[in-house]
Amino acid sequence: MLNYFKNESGLIGFDQVFTAELEAINARRNGHNTQPDQTLSRFQQLERGIATPPESTESGFGIEPFPAGERTNAFNNVLDQLQDTEQNDRWERHGRETGQPARQDLVGLAFSGGGIRSATFNLGILQALARVRLFKFVDYLSTVSGGGYLGSCLSSLYASPTREFPFPHKQGEVESPAFRHLRNNAEYLAPNGLFDTLRIPMLLLRGLFINLLVVLPYIVAAALVTAMLNADLAALKMHLLRRFFVLNNWPLPDWLGTHFLLLKISFVALLGIFFLYPIGYLLFQRSRFWLFDFTWPSRDRVGRCLSWAAVILGLLAFVEIQPVAILYMAKLAEAARDTGDIVTFYHQVATVLTGLTVLPAFLAHWAGKQAARLSTDAVLTLIGVCGIAVFWLLYLFLSYYFIDGQLGGNWCIWLSVLALWSYTVIFIDINFTSLHGFYRDRLSRAYLVKFAGKSGASVDKTTLKHDDEQLLSTLNTADGPYHLINAAINLRELDEDYKKGRHAQAFLFSKCFIGSEATGYRPTGVMESQSRNVNLGTAMAISGAAASPQMGRNTNRMLAFVLAMANVRLNHWLPNPRYAQDRTGAKLPRSPLTRVGPLYLLREMIGNLNARGLNVNLSDGGHFENLGLYELLRRECRFIICGDGEADPTLTFDGLANAIRMAQIDFGIKVAMEGLDEIRAGEQNHAIGKIHYSGGLIGWLLYLKLSLLGDNNLISTLNESAYETSPRRDDNRRFDDNAYIAQYKSRHPDFPHQSTADQFFDEQQFEAYRALGFLVGMRALTR
Repeated sequence: MLNYFKNESGLIGFDQVFTAELEAINARRNGHNTQPDQTLSRFQQLERGIATPPESTESGFGIEPFPAGERTNAFNNVLDQLQDTEQNDRWERHGRETGQPARQDLVGLAFSGGGIRSATFNLGILQALARVRLFKFVDYLSTVSGGGYLGSCLSSLYASPTREFPFPHKQGEVESPAFRHLRNNAEYLAPNGLFDTLRIPMLLLRGLFINLLVVLPYIVAAALVTAMLNADLAALKMHLLRRFFVLNNWPLPDWLGTHFLLLKISFVALLGIFFLYPIGYLLFQRSRFWLFDFTWPSRDRVGRCLSWAAVILGLLAFVEIQPVAILYMAKLAEAARDTGDIVTFYHQVATVLTGLTVLPAFLAHWAGKQAARLSTDAVLTLIGVCGIAVFWLLYLFLSYYFIDGQLGGNWCIWLSVLALWSYTVIFIDINFTSLHGFYRDRLSRAYLVKFAGKSGASVDKTTLKHDDEQLLSTLNTADGPYHLINAAINLRELDEDYKKGRHAQAFLFSKCFIGSEATGYRPTGVMESQSRNVNLGTAMAISGAAASPQMGRNTNRMLAFVLAMANVRLNHWLPNPRYAQDRTGAKLPRSPLTRVGPLYLLREMIGNLNARGLNVNLSDGGHFENLGLYELLRRECRFIICGDGEADPTLTFDGLANAIRMAQIDFGIKVAMEGLDEIRAGEQNHAIGKIHYSGGLIGWLLYLKLSLLGDNNLISTLNESAYETSPRRDDNRRFDDNAYIAQYKSRHPDFPHQSTADQFFDEQQFEAYRALGFLVGMRALTR
């Protein structure tokens, strides 16, 4: 029946998406340049706009000029390269050949993931770009996770509509209402203190209870089937197969014993096949028999058969160990019954189940303190095993209870199981029961605002109102940059083998289109007609859904079960763009048969995710690529500015390295960086990347890193007296640069790479990160 909803007509590819984006970008350029100087290239206009004072002082941008003498050598060099005559000719020719002239001079701005740390750091960078009037020339804004908080706030404000920069930072002027709003909402998850904080554990408890209701019918049904196959506890002492043979007076070798019969028979049969295989090779090597023609396909089939044999043996071992485990539990119960203390036995079972339930939390806490000495994957796997063990022990206990009470055929229990299963199938929507809704609403309240009204012909900038229902399709790209909100679509099956380790692909939300390479793209209006929840707030929350069972390349399959069951689920199931059809004006956005029912929770637990279902699993864009560079490089932006607010205390540039590697592999684009070692040495906060596109086209990347100047290791490598007398005493505590940044660093040594789990910023923390972002931006651009 569900195939009825799988209509793929009207699906489009990336080329059409890019064409529509360029049309919107061209419209914005034409609207802003009422009297453009046709003799200047776009980047000549950009440099002139930076070097000369603006005609108007009411745009929210800086007013002081920054001629070449007041700009850094690195920035001047990039501007000179962008005006290189030979490259201009190549880019112009490329634009003509593709029929898309605008693509020859695209400017992209990327804000990385990193929660509110990245959002606040990149706010400072954004203000620096506005100060030198570089932001006016940005065509694309590509955001991931925490960078999307700020990007979505910017897009929401531009939708007021307004042309003015909403977060001006000018000396001697009071902060704008939009700027002050962000500062006031730094503790966005719990703005009202304890009362709001209590929501989080209660939502986790609600989700855990409902998730247990989803899983419980299957566990109880399995235990009832086990009880039906075993009339009493004594029956468990003899394998079901041996009982069948005894019942029919058929002989069965004694050496097979009373347990693990199928496993033993299968293993002996496998050894027999191993024994006969050399004979088959000798006798049939010239034949075309299926297994013995000894071509590559035949050898490959043999290898796959051996793999399946291993899987079957493992499954048989697991299935056949259940009677032994139930017997052991029965032995413990009988011992307790003999002492007249059966209640204590039940208490012990409950204690073990509770212990295994809370053990993952203690393991996670302990692992955090021992991170330097432990294998993270090993600890996460252990946590996952503990979670799965809880349900296995529950099954064993219920099996023992049903067999001991001879309840396997009790129709009241069977009907109760059926009723509970029907309840979960009919009423439960796992998008509703997850933490996504809470997370989305908290983010929306903090970051989605717009100017409240208009005063005459201009927008009233003094009052803000909540913009929770802002649609992506009505974003104002005529005045603001074209916003690319990057998420990840979690997949177990990818089109090429080398991508399988990624477990995800890029998924895009934007004004014109929503989708991915795996699903295809649909017009945003069509996707919005599928559900009232498809809007800017939802896209922002999905892009920042860091804590999820399936996390792309960061997925741990054992841990996924625990996270899904414990309702640590910020991820979201979205209608698949592959099958979306316009339902504008329909009474129901989608059929109830296509909703996100409990089977989707089971798919999250076991990782059964693909791009062919009616709904697709989306999570944090950082689970694929965390800087927002991937989509800008795909679009061949000639100049890219990237604000990297990741937590990177060792300065190993994980996000940058991942983006550069994938761009090289997927698009053949090479990015050669210069300045990363200087960042590591504490000499500067920026690096320059030379982007080698196809056809000899060159682009440039200005990389701005969340870091402090000075020797990161000096104070830890010298004793106190040597530190006091060292001529290199410059260890990130430069009070003359900014007193409150240095003071905050002295009190919080892990600044500026505090954990992303810290989403509760106070005034000092917010301003330290924002001011650092502004300093990093200004140091990279100006002297």
